[in-house]
Amino acid sequence: MSDKQKKAVKKKAVEGREAEPKAAGKEPAKRKPVKKKKGKIENMDSGEDEGFAYAQKRYTHTIAVDFNGKTYEVTADVLLRRKLGPADEPYIVNSSLSFLRYQSG
Repeated sequence: MSDKQKKAVKKKAVEGREAEPKAAGKEPAKRKPVKKKKGKIENMDSGEDEGFAYAQKRYTHTIAVDFNGKTYEVTADVLLRRKLGPADEPYIVNSSLSFLRYQSG
C-alpha cells in the first residue's frame, strides 16, 4: 500500500468512516419494505411531577417490516408532556380561539 493510500485509510478511520477497503464480491444490504401504520394520539389527564403541572397526551406509532419471509412489528409508545406551570397555582386546562380579527393598513 502506498503512503497516499495509507493516509486515505487513516483519514477515513479518524472521520469514523469505514477504514478498510471494501471486500470484493460483497453485495450491499437490500432494503426491506417498511409498512407505516397510522399513529394515534390519546388525551390523558393532566399530571404533576416535581412541583409542576403538565398537560399530557400519549402517542402510539407502529411500523411493520418484512424480513426473511416474516413480518415484524415495532411499536413506539411516547408520553408527550407540556409544562403548564407550578402545581400549586391555577393553570389553563383547555383553550380555543373563538374570534380572530385582522386589520390591514
